Amino acid sequence: MMMMKASVALVTFFLLLSPVTILASQNSYQPDVCCFKFFPKRLHANVVESIKHTSTHCAKKAVLLTLKNKQEYCADPSMEWVKKLIKNFL
Repeated sequence: MMMMKASVALVTFFLLLSPVTILASQNSYQPDVCCFKFFPKRLHANVVESIKHTSTHCAKKAVLLTLKNKQEYCADPSMEWVKKLIKNFL
């Protein structure tokens, strides 16, 4: 009898815990934008409207360049032209 109560209590505990686990996994942080490929050409500062670094949670370090025509491109922050662009926007 005591063993049955313990089993019922254990099953009840896991049933109550499972929705919490599901909610926690659904609310885990995911970055809005990550870059997987970089734009192969140099962009001039006069066409760039804004610069934003992607999240540290992304697989690749990248810079998101938004142009004045609202197009977005990913750029490699280790490239010299990107470093200069970032410096100009500071």
